[in-house]
Amino acid sequence: MFLNYTPHAIDLILNDTTTTIQSSGLVRLDEVDSGSSVHEGVTIRKTSLGQASGLPAPVDGVFIIVSMVVANALRGVRSDLVYPDVVRDGAGKIIGCKGFIQPV
Repeated sequence: MFLNYTPHAIDLILNDTTTTIQSSGLVRLDEVDSGSSVHEGVTIRKTSLGQASGLPAPVDGVFIIVSMVVANALRGVRSDLVYPDVVRDGAGKIIGCKGFIQPV
């Protein structure tokens, strides 16, 4: 089973069949503020990635679909996180995914 914790529906394209996986929630990484500077009148915030918020507890046999950033930030910590292996059309627009990627 796959649960989608991205902000948008995901179209999984397998052979000639498309299955839409609706969003079940949203996982984000908190930003940790480390100050700021100004360059040519523009503020540049200095941040690092913090804890994940909105992440459900692991369940055997269930993969959680998250963003690439979240999956990579938590690799080695959570083995149930995957992100879409995207499919693009001729213009480069994402039209779905052909599977999922699990960072190692």
